[in-house]
Amino acid sequence: MGNNCRELIHMLEKNLSLLSEKLTNFVMLYEKIAARMRIQKLLIRFLYITCAGLFACLAHMSVANAAPTDFVRQQVITSGYKAPHGVVRDSKGNVFVADVGNDRIAKVDVQGNFVKDYKGLSSPRNCGVDKDDNIFAIDSSKVTKLDNDLNKLTEWAVGGDGFNGIHVGIISNNVYVSVASASGTVLKKFDVTGKDLGVTYQNPGGSDNFIWYMAEDYNGDLLCVGAGGGPQLPGTIMKFSPQGALLSKWD
Repeated sequence: MGNNCRELIHMLEKNLSLLSEKLTNFVMLYEKIAARMRIQKLLIRFLYITCAGLFACLAHMSVANAAPTDFVRQQVITSGYKAPHGVVRDSKGNVFVADVGNDRIAKVDVQGNFVKDYKGLSSPRNCGVDKDDNIFAIDSSKVTKLDNDLNKLTEWAVGGDGFNGIHVGIISNNVYVSVASASGTVLKKFDVTGKDLGVTYQNPGGSDNFIWYMAEDYNGDLLCVGAGGGPQLPGTIMKFSPQGALLSKWD
């Protein structure tokens, strides 16, 4: 009986010693983890303060340099322009601007340098570009087709007496021309040579609603935006079939 008790006490002491050792190890591990977490918090705080200071320095440098940089950009891109009204980009990154006030189409390269212009127009309102990088410009009476160096290729009238050209868009290598008259605007379809394809899209928006923009959806239907000459005039989105039939209209 006495031996059994001594063995039991010895076993308990051994187990308590192991438990104490494990608890000690656990406490040491906890202290290491806590110390690492404190270090990580300090590092995060240090990085945050450093980044905040860096961003503040960069912002200060940006503000300090903004005036001369913007001035140079303004001189390169917009100097000499009067009411530029339309812009397109060709496949090489060159930009073509319909410069209404100077009666011209201007070409600007990818660095923003003026290249040349074409001046045989009367207040060109917009321009477009086809897959061969030819430029199409519209003014009040005609569409003018230019090559990429702004040499004239051809031109054609957009309507007749009382008609004014508004917008030109190149979609699927067809030329869509928005033409305004006293009764409203219509959209006429030409090929890239100027041949009238005999399709006219009638704008149901009224005399104050002009077709400004157009795009083709996945079914080949034509989506058009009709809008007035100011924010107080109503706008309309129209959907036409390829044959010119009005399919939908959203006011």
